[in-house]
Amino acid sequence: MAEQPRPTAASGWVTFAGWMLLLAGLWQGFIGFLGVLSDEFFVVGQNYVLRLDVTTWGWIHMAIGLLLFVVGCFVFMGKSWANIVGIIAAGVSALSLFAWLPWYPLFAITVLVIDVLIIFGLAAHGGEVGTKG
Repeated sequence: MAEQPRPTAASGWVTFAGWMLLLAGLWQGFIGFLGVLSDEFFVVGQNYVLRLDVTTWGWIHMAIGLLLFVVGCFVFMGKSWANIVGIIAAGVSALSLFAWLPWYPLFAITVLVIDVLIIFGLAAHGGEVGTKG
């Protein structure tokens, strides 16, 4: 019987990044669904950079949330390409959340920090884990 390889810190970071991709995807999808469902939930002042409607932002967040969730599933399947796509998806998510700051700053900052941790976990340790395909 072959001996199983011992988990390393690298596999811990990739597992963390996978779980955070799933959670960030769910959170993005939830906030997007809320934006599409109810425009009155979010309030913003007159001075904001991207003057998109809250419903438009809702659809953007739902699309990004779906992307994050699907990539998180593929990270858990051990696909090596999912590390690169996860870094790109977390970067897109971080940029969208930076633009979303005037509408819901606490949510945006929280998920933005998680996106940075996802990028670190996948960029610094994603190649160290034995992945397939």
